[in-house]
Amino acid sequence: MPGKTTPANDSIDESSSSDAKKTRIILDGSDGKAFSDAMPVVGWLVVVNGKGCGRDLRILPGMNHIGREKGEILLNFGDASISRERHARLAYDPDENTFSLAHLEGRNLTKVNGKTVMTTYELTAYDHIRMGETEMIFVPLCGPQFSWRTSGD
Repeated sequence: MPGKTTPANDSIDESSSSDAKKTRIILDGSDGKAFSDAMPVVGWLVVVNGKGCGRDLRILPGMNHIGREKGEILLNFGDASISRERHARLAYDPDENTFSLAHLEGRNLTKVNGKTVMTTYELTAYDHIRMGETEMIFVPLCGPQFSWRTSGD
């Protein structure tokens, strides 16, 4: 199991710092980085139909290339009608606080709400995205109600 735990009887010297009683970030053990060093999630794609049904895929700030084998968003659960790399690109712009989807080099079409994406398409919450035989729902975290830039520290 990722993460590091310490036995309950291990003590912490609380006299050495005023921060001693504050919550601390524990490394997850997978890459040696604390959560605060990681890029924050800004949304998800949730597979609702197809071989990967039930899986969720994190969307990060900036450009997220989508493909079966290469990209920031990997749809690697057996749908050969999705290109290996650069099938599409999902972008989050933190300055505008918007999401967009563009079809790139995928041989098969990319569709949003049943319509073919021929130019960059601005996504809204719960849009249905289809690539090959895989259908996903777009679930944003960032938007009018929340942004990492305005969340406060």
